[in-house]
Amino acid sequence: TGRVSSMKNSLSGVQVSLDQTFLWWNSSDGHNVNSSQASGAYIFRPNGTSPFNVSEGNVAKVTVVKGEIVTEVRQEFNPWVYQVVRLVEGRPFAEFEFTIGPIPFQDGLGKEVVSRFSTDLDSSSTWY
Repeated sequence: TGRVSSMKNSLSGVQVSLDQTFLWWNSSDGHNVNSSQASGAYIFRPNGTSPFNVSEGNVAKVTVVKGEIVTEVRQEFNPWVYQVVRLVEGRPFAEFEFTIGPIPFQDGLGKEVVSRFSTDLDSSSTWY
């Protein structure tokens, strides 16, 4: 799929499954019976409950660039959603840097875009 499938803590050795998806919802134009508030900057107001994948089958094209200190996994989900995952030698974490845009609007639809992480980690519904 070209997506992240697991993460391993290099210090503790603990590994968990991880799935990241980029999704979008149609934006609300504010003309409905429930609210006159339209989507906009800092307002997540989708026009419906079912999201769409940003790419067909939620698949990314992947390029891996390996250096002496840094390894980058470059993902392209579509022409307007890119991500770089960096692994730096000696650091116990990964960097996720995504770029979204310009978001197409020629179809007449505004888009609310999110990155969703799903994991089997038992956190008792606590988010840090």
